[in-house]
Amino acid sequence: MILPSGTFIYRGSHAEASNAEHYIGQAPGYLRGDLPVYFAEDPEDVETYGTAVKFKTVRNLNLVNMGDPDIVTELIRSARSKELKHSLEKAFRISNGMIRRVSKIKYDIHVAVYICRLGYDGYWAPRLMSKGEGTFHPEIVLCRPRDDLRVVRVENIRSPPPTRPRVGVNNSIRAAVARMQYQ
Repeated sequence: MILPSGTFIYRGSHAEASNAEHYIGQAPGYLRGDLPVYFAEDPEDVETYGTAVKFKTVRNLNLVNMGDPDIVTELIRSARSKELKHSLEKAFRISNGMIRRVSKIKYDIHVAVYICRLGYDGYWAPRLMSKGEGTFHPEIVLCRPRDDLRVVRVENIRSPPPTRPRVGVNNSIRAAVARMQYQ
């Protein structure tokens, strides 16, 4: 799947009114790291994570369609380590020809890094079934967002809901990525 240059995508951020302006003209901290970053196509899908930051793609991006069971099956089949296969199977569960998305950073990050190391710019997933009868919002994961995006503006400044703990990339996750055999 190609995500065209000029496409707007969004990310939930911890930006507050007092520091929101620093985003314009510079890369937020999460774009300066070396790991893939998660985005959405709709600002409403990221507001549960905090302030919606709007970005624009600066080139066409080649993304893997993680909503296609055949593609996910092939990724699982071609994974070299049991741990990587396990992460793929946990994050994108295939049952009866349908994919169920279960998001946990300890699995998600390995899926994203694997796709990046295969040479793609990231992945796209449509709205997928999640736990129970719920759904998981569409998502876009980019390997090199610092190179592929520009901040357009900060929208809907808000703090993340206090009832939703934010689990992000920490030193333990970084160490797990360093240990994983991707290829």
